[in-house]
Amino acid sequence: MPEHIPAELYLSFSPSSPRIKKLVRPIVAEHQARYVFASQLFNGNTRFIADAATGCGWGANYLAEHTQANVIGIDINTEAINEARQHFTRPRVGFYQVDLLDPEQVSNINRVDSIASFETLEHIPEESVPQFLANLRRLCPDGQLILSFPISAVYVPT
Repeated sequence: MPEHIPAELYLSFSPSSPRIKKLVRPIVAEHQARYVFASQLFNGNTRFIADAATGCGWGANYLAEHTQANVIGIDINTEAINEARQHFTRPRVGFYQVDLLDPEQVSNINRVDSIASFETLEHIPEESVPQFLANLRRLCPDGQLILSFPISAVYVPT
């Protein structure tokens, strides 16, 4: 079942905010830190970025704000894409509902120079991971890919 962290949480979050519960706060802060890292890596040498499994769109918006690239946020979840479109309207960022496990749908997207896909693999059935990675390769045949996923032995939310 897909996780969904609402856009309002990202928009109101600051690391020192006492309003954020102890569990959610580190997850949001760690997730945001990944986008900070990606923006530094992608800035200057990337014209088109895909945020694969964008969720509420905060990360795609952040990448558009902190790089010179055009950014597409991609997610299978209609609700997430609608939320992203509602909260994050800025030049150089767009959101698209696409099943990243479907080669035909991925073939309909313009190619990109770089992809960020954070906390995605653990939501994909193990047998579908090769197809997911192959589709990311179709989307970005010669560029950069940054993936992250939790290691349950090290990071287990309680």
